[in-house]
Amino acid sequence: MAKPSLLFLSLAFLALVSGCLARQLTSQTPNECQLQQLNTIEPTNRVQSEAGLIEYWDPRSPQLQCAGVAMLRVTIQQNGLYLPTYSNGPIMAFVVQGRGATGAVISGCPETYQSSQEFGQGQYGQPGQFGQPGQRGQQAQQGQQAQQGQQGQQGQQGRVFRDMHQKIRRIRKGDALVFQTGVAHWYYNDGNSPLVLVAMVDVGNQVNQLDRILRTFRLAGSNPQNPEQSLYAGFDTQILAQAFNIRPQTAEQLKNLGDKRGNIINVPQGLRFLEPQQQAGQGGRSAPPRVFLQRNAMVLPHWNLNAHSLMYVTGGQAWVEVVNSRGQNVFRGEVRQGHLLTVPQGFAVVKRTSSDQGVEFINFKTNDNAVISTLSGRLSSIVGLPVDVVSHGFGLSRDEAWQVKHNRQDGILTAVAPQGQGQGQGRADE
Repeated sequence: MAKPSLLFLSLAFLALVSGCLARQLTSQTPNECQLQQLNTIEPTNRVQSEAGLIEYWDPRSPQLQCAGVAMLRVTIQQNGLYLPTYSNGPIMAFVVQGRGATGAVISGCPETYQSSQEFGQGQYGQPGQFGQPGQRGQQAQQGQQAQQGQQGQQGQQGRVFRDMHQKIRRIRKGDALVFQTGVAHWYYNDGNSPLVLVAMVDVGNQVNQLDRILRTFRLAGSNPQNPEQSLYAGFDTQILAQAFNIRPQTAEQLKNLGDKRGNIINVPQGLRFLEPQQQAGQGGRSAPPRVFLQRNAMVLPHWNLNAHSLMYVTGGQAWVEVVNSRGQNVFRGEVRQGHLLTVPQGFAVVKRTSSDQGVEFINFKTNDNAVISTLSGRLSSIVGLPVDVVSHGFGLSRDEAWQVKHNRQDGILTAVAPQGQGQGQGRADE
């Protein structure tokens, strides 16, 4: 039989291969997780913008309500800019396709990225290629003072300024991103193909003091399908002008009323920003929370002790079965690219590849200290039982009980015989 080396994981152990967000104890509606049947689900609501698309899974889905999360998928076209937003829950996002840049803006943190030269009007440099990161120095402070001395004079010719902003990081397929509750963030696609991210918002987290409905707050942009504008749109123009020390005309433009481009806009000439010079292979990327299983691979039956798990398939196909606390099979079927399946806490699940190309999926989990326990294999609970307990509990002979305990010596992942072929006798994989 093929050895488990046929398997390839982006991390060494499946228990660690999960997109995890810290979750404190929360109250749940009674019977919210009394699920008698699970189904794979796909997005049901599409919000089209000028340069991209945001798709939402149905928030009324019993599976998502049980897990206390919201799910969305963002597709950004080339030169598309996803304008800054924040949400009422922590976000774990995963880059499914493409490459680009992202930034998170935290109030009070220093703008440690500064341009290396001053620019006048119409001389702002090349997209993404000017400046170096660094602490604010004397020149940066002088540039900032020059800007402050010229507030409210946007029409003045030849104004000189020096750009400064908070950290930006490069992202590409396989990267995982985490944004804390209320932290505004944005994305930009400067690649040659669409940039696609799938994200889980932990609306059940205790830091969310609102209800368990995803709420997106926009610093810019809008939802063209609903009367949803940016936060600035709701303020009085004069109040904004005073708050920013700008002209009322500029404040009115900041409100951006009537803009129908949506939350993803096109930047035809490319976006200009400061970024570090990095060598190949560097960039501080988070470990991607994804799993690759090759042909004839299986994730042994297991359950999550302290978290819900959401499986999002990014490629290939797999056969999945889920069993609830009553020993009833609540899902038995094939999952493929684009499918989302929730496995509630304590429910047992097994996964096996069902195509020659294997399967690739992401495991989002609702606890940053998620722990699993297996039902078979070297690390399983049954291995810790005396042979006689297994024998009498299942009506087996002592020899059969010993085989149940020790024939499978893999931890959580294994290679199995192709469908239609019987298992060999004796210890597996020998």
